[in-house]
Amino acid sequence: MFVAFELDTPCRRALAAVESALEARLGSGAGAGCRLTWVEPSNLHVTIRFLGATPETRLAGLCAAIGRPFTSPSFEVRLDALGVFPGGGPAHTLWAGTSADTPDAAQVCRELDTRLVEWGLAPEERPFRLHVTLARIRRAGRALDLEVIRQFRMDPIGPFQVDRLTLFESRLQGRGPVYVPLEYGVLGPRRTDGMAE
Repeated sequence: MFVAFELDTPCRRALAAVESALEARLGSGAGAGCRLTWVEPSNLHVTIRFLGATPETRLAGLCAAIGRPFTSPSFEVRLDALGVFPGGGPAHTLWAGTSADTPDAAQVCRELDTRLVEWGLAPEERPFRLHVTLARIRRAGRALDLEVIRQFRMDPIGPFQVDRLTLFESRLQGRGPVYVPLEYGVLGPRRTDGMAE
């Protein structure tokens, strides 16, 4: 299971076009020693907390924790950057994200973390970095040609509105994972001039 911000349809379509363009450019650049598994456009999202395998006995509590209205405000996001994780060493994830700070998104993560700790889950130790995974990088020798990614010019995507978060269950099927929404957490009114509406 995981908790995520969903993307709107125009954003998914724009990211699908980025995936196609990158796939075409990396086809020869990736080489025989590097294989990319691209995320299906319908599965694109911003993960804010990965929960992993979750006992069914905890499901009702998780849904209750996430389903209460959040005090953190709604916000907008514009995607305008590409990168890989980790920044140093062999890359395993190709992502699209934002070059700007995202304090509103970080606030949602902190509020979510507080609620999950109340239900016995350990707090998230890694700093939040808003991103959408485009591809997972499988290696059998030569590394991904990062220069192709550095030189790729992605037109800004969005902004798109984030007004809720979603608890998903990932169900593995023959053609890949299917993400099933189990619960929604509605965010508060969007800020205007530094104040909540």
